[in-house]
Amino acid sequence: MEKQSPECKRRDDGCFDGYRVNCELVPCLPARIVSRCLSDPRRVPYLLIWKHRWSGLIKEVVRLALPLPTSQILKKDWIEAKRGDGIDVLISLSQRPKGSFLICNSCQEDRRALYAWKVNQGLHNVSPVGWHCRVCAGLSYASEGGALVIRRLLPQLKPYRKLLRKPRPGPWEPLVFASPWDAMDAGLCQFNP
Repeated sequence: MEKQSPECKRRDDGCFDGYRVNCELVPCLPARIVSRCLSDPRRVPYLLIWKHRWSGLIKEVVRLALPLPTSQILKKDWIEAKRGDGIDVLISLSQRPKGSFLICNSCQEDRRALYAWKVNQGLHNVSPVGWHCRVCAGLSYASEGGALVIRRLLPQLKPYRKLLRKPRPGPWEPLVFASPWDAMDAGLCQFNP
């Protein structure tokens, strides 16, 4: 059973009570992308860009690169994630028989993905965070909450099934570029001499 965020409040009926943000609406950094960057023999930085699903606006930009030799951590499974706003975080990758996992910078647990933003319960918004797991960032799945009620009612509402059923949204993963020229060709950045 997955642990709950300390900020997670429940009503008497067991339902979530409070400000809610679905993890599918927060920029997600999957372990497989970090693993691909670390295993690239060219040892080049990767540019990750998260575009808003509907508006197409760029919401988050990260440069993944190997840590400089002068940094204190010289382990082979560490990567530096530098955001567009200058926030720089070291992220550790853990290789297990079941695959690659990222180590959450908050709880130090193995996770398949880390998230860029965390929920601020008192302010009812999200803010940038140093790449935490879903639980530490206070995020929920879209399938939790009201969607479960609809799924339970579907057998009785069989004639309306197609109208009520919506596909589960996938994680908000980045566009990945191993070359800035590729990002320029895609129209996502410009060359500044």
